[in-house]
This record gives sequence, C-alpha cells and structure tokens, in this order.
Amino acid sequence: YVRRAMMKIGEDIYPLLFAVKRADIAAQSDYKREEKYEKVNQIEKIYESVLEENQCVSLKTLAVSGKDLITGADMQPGRELGEMLQYLLELVVENPELNHRETLLKEAAEKKNKVQ
Repeated sequence: YVRRAMMKIGEDIYPLLFAVKRADIAAQSDYKREEKYEKVNQIEKIYESVLEENQCVSLKTLAVSGKDLITGADMQPGRELGEMLQYLLELVVENPELNHRETLLKEAAEKKNKVQ
C-alpha cells in the first residue's frame, strides 16, 4: 500500500502527506484521535523502512532502464517501451524482491512474447 502510494504521489512529496494528515486529525473532533495518530505513525514507519531498504518506487530506482530493454529485450523506443517500463515498475512495487536486472529483462521478454 505504502510503496504504491509513494509511486503515485511521488517519493519526494510523499513525506508531506504526514504533516497534512496530522493537521487534519488535529482539526477533527477528539473521537478516536489517538488511534488516527497511531495509524499515521505506523504508515510513516513503513515509509521510512521502504527508504532504508532502498525499495523501488519509481523508474529511477528500477533495476532496468529503457536502454536495457532495447538491448536486452530487443525492444524499440516508443510507447511500447514506456508501457513496459511502467509494467515492470508496478511489478516491482508489488514484489520488491524482483528488482534485479536479469529478472526484469526476463519478465519483459516473456511479456513481449505473449503480446506478439
């Protein structure tokens, strides 16, 4: 959940969400305030562990680049290449352990062969 949100929001802006969430909670009634703060704190801890473990949440931290796909998966520059990078990013966000060059090149080749 957190990695996907970081990918969509942007890892540079995501930490600002914690301040906004805490301000929002402070502006609400006291009902379950502590539980709400605790939830934000838990999400922030997950965020920090994602950063500490250098988990991939953007194309810049993906183990392959467009150049890698052109040379290693025999792809051409263009929309298809961009879509493949996005597919691989989403795959890695869900399964961080897959963020290895060889694994992703194999996955790209398999996906490309399924489409053809």
